[in-house]
Amino acid sequence: LVCRVIPPVKNADFKVTLDTNHPPAALPSLFDDVINAPGRSADAAAKTASNALSFQYLCGPDVTILLSKNAGRYRLQSASFEALWLLAHELVERLRRALPGVEVTFNEPLPLQEYFDLIDLHFEHRLAIKALDESLEARAQQFRVVQKRLLVRFKDRNPAPLANLDLLLSGTYEQLAGLAASMEESQRALSAASANLSCGTQLINLLVALRFELDDENARVLGSYLSPRVEDTADQGWEERTDAALSHLLRYTLGKSAKDSNNASMVALPPMVMPNDVGKLKKHITVMCDRLSKGGRFLRTGSPTPGANAAAAATAGAAGA
Repeated sequence: LVCRVIPPVKNADFKVTLDTNHPPAALPSLFDDVINAPGRSADAAAKTASNALSFQYLCGPDVTILLSKNAGRYRLQSASFEALWLLAHELVERLRRALPGVEVTFNEPLPLQEYFDLIDLHFEHRLAIKALDESLEARAQQFRVVQKRLLVRFKDRNPAPLANLDLLLSGTYEQLAGLAASMEESQRALSAASANLSCGTQLINLLVALRFELDDENARVLGSYLSPRVEDTADQGWEERTDAALSHLLRYTLGKSAKDSNNASMVALPPMVMPNDVGKLKKHITVMCDRLSKGGRFLRTGSPTPGANAAAAATAGAAGA
C-alpha cells in the first residue's frame, strides 16, 4: 500500500545497521508478500537477489536493505533520514516473526544530529508562520483603518480629497492577498515537516529501544515522552509539549534520587510558551539518551511505576497553568 520493489539503489546519504544473533535470513523470503504482491511487477534482479532489496515509497523516497553474507547484519540506507523508519520497523517485526528468539540490536552511535535537523526544520516553519501571522494582523488592521477613513469621506456631503487613500487601500489589499498565499504555502511546508519529524521520531525511538535493549513496556513509555504525534496549534507546538515531558522525565522518572521520583506529582510546571530556539529540547533529548545508556529505565520489573502517565500529566499541567 505504501511502497514497491525497485532495482537495488546503491547511493545513500543516511545509513542504519541492525545486528542479530541469528544467521542471515534471505531478504526475498522476509518480504515475499511485497515482492510477489498481486498486480505488482518487481524487477527480476530484485526477486532473485538475496543480499540487496530496494523499496520506493509511493511519495518518492527509496530505501535499500543490504544483508551481510557472513553475519546476521542488515543495513538500511536512503537519501532521506525519515524514510528509514517504516522499513526499519517492518524489518525488525518480520525478523522477530520469522526467527523465533532472535535478538535485534543497534550498536552504532545514535543519529541524533540527523534527528535534530528535522526538529530545526520543523521549528523554522513554525517561526515563519508566526511571523506571517503577525504581518497579516498588522496589514488587516491597516486595511480596516484605511477603509474606515474612506467610508467617512464618502458619506460626507462635502467630501475632502482622498489624498491617495484609495491607492493605499488597494496596496494594502494586495499585500494581504500575498501574505495569505504565503501563509498557505508555509502551512503546507509545516505539514510536510511535521510528517517527516514524526517519522524521524519513530525511527529514533526504535533505535533507542534497540541500542539500550528496552523491553516493550519501556519502549512504550519512551514513545509517550518523545511522542511521534507532531501536532501544532496556535497555543502550543510539539517542541513545547515534548520539552515539558522530557523536563519532567529527567527530573523525576530518570532523576538521580528516589526522592525526586516520589515528589513528581507535587510540583507544578510553568505554562508552555513557544521558545526562541530548540537548544534546550535537543539538550534534554541528549541527556535522556545518556541516562538510558547508564542503565536508567522508565519502569523497573516488579516495582511500582514511577510517575505513571507522567508525560501526559506534565503536558496537561503545563497547558493548564
